[in-house]
Parts: sequence; C-alpha cells; structure tokens
Amino acid sequence: DSAAFVAKALAQAESTARRKGQAIVIGHPKDYTIAGLRAWVPTLEAKGIEVKETPPPLNLTPQEIAANRVGAAHYAELAKAHAASV
Repeated sequence: DSAAFVAKALAQAESTARRKGQAIVIGHPKDYTIAGLRAWVPTLEAKGIEVKETPPPLNLTPQEIAANRVGAAHYAELAKAHAASV
C-alpha cells in the first residue's frame, strides 16, 4: 500500500473503464489514497470519463463484502441499475 500502488490501481481502473465502458473503484480513507484520487479525478472529464456514485451494497457488512458474498458482477449490475434510476 503506497502512492505508487494507488496510482497503478487508478490507471488500471481507467483502462477498464475505457475498455468495458465502466469500472468500480473502491478505496480506503488513507492519506495516499485520498491524495491519489485528488490528483486523478480532475483529469477524468478531459478523458471522457464520468465519475458516478454507486449504491450501498444492500445492507451488507464490510465483512460480508470482504468475504465475497456479493460477487463483483452482481455488484456491477446493482450499480448499473442504480445509475439508470438516477
């Protein structure tokens, strides 16, 4: 976990968003994560990438999410449905 790790993860998310039309980015409130997001987010509009908030994961605890009881594909579908309803 470092600034370089965050930068690499955000670059991968950007690549995924371009390739698949969407990406979900999840981060922890750590100084290097916040700094990375503050630097990255302002660059996205010029790149044609829009940031949207995803819905909370249906009253699941962080432990349930970490245990992968909700698959990434299912969560992505929930996020897509939420975005369509907003």
